[in-house]
Amino acid sequence: MPWIQRYPFHAAAQGGDYTSLCTQLEAKDGAALKLINTRDDDGWTPLSYAAWYGHAQCCKKLVESGAAITTLNANGSTPVVSPFYTHA
Repeated sequence: MPWIQRYPFHAAAQGGDYTSLCTQLEAKDGAALKLINTRDDDGWTPLSYAAWYGHAQCCKKLVESGAAITTLNANGSTPVVSPFYTHA
């Protein structure tokens, strides 16, 4: 499997690490806010990961912080649609 560039912010969303996600979003340098809609090398945003893996609390925090809910991921799905594929 090829190595994928994934930011720590993306990893926190993917793993459902709400505490880390909040810490990064609230950092004074604003780095996470700049990455909130950034895709990793696999074409996924933090919200795409949080939604795909069913991390509702992380999804809520990301949306409240400005994450776009209509950005397509690598599978061509939006974060709003992803949970229906994985948790139906």
